[in-house]
Amino acid sequence: MNLYNNELDVFISVDEILIEKLVKIGDLYFPKEYGGFLVGYYNETFKIVYITDYVLPMKYENTSTSFKREPSGLEELFEELYIKTPSQYYIGEWHTHPNGISKASSLDRIALNKIAEDKSTPIENPIMLIIGYQRENITLSFYVSVNGKLYEYEQRK
Repeated sequence: MNLYNNELDVFISVDEILIEKLVKIGDLYFPKEYGGFLVGYYNETFKIVYITDYVLPMKYENTSTSFKREPSGLEELFEELYIKTPSQYYIGEWHTHPNGISKASSLDRIALNKIAEDKSTPIENPIMLIIGYQRENITLSFYVSVNGKLYEYEQRK
């Protein structure tokens, strides 16, 4: 699956099998929100991000309308990913919206911008994937935070 943001001229490349895995994981926690970390790498120009994997949190709190994860306990796993070739690292977040659409809520916008502003975050412009579950319909939305603003990606054919 290839996605594009025209305004920023940036791309996301992610395998549909990975997306299917995330949808199935999220479904296991339905009707509560669930999520985790996105892992991948950028090309040399930082115009393309390749989402290659995910990491599930060891500690989290979730309800039908919120998901809060803790990164603690995952340092070694992220270090192992970093020494791979190509080097893989944290590139963002993913979570579900059970009985909802995949559009970013005001809380999602605040959370992603807060992550972007956090000096301990290893990248400047984190990605967010939201998976919406409405009856039998599943929707996906990808966002990136740049200078306090969220930009949405569109699927390219």
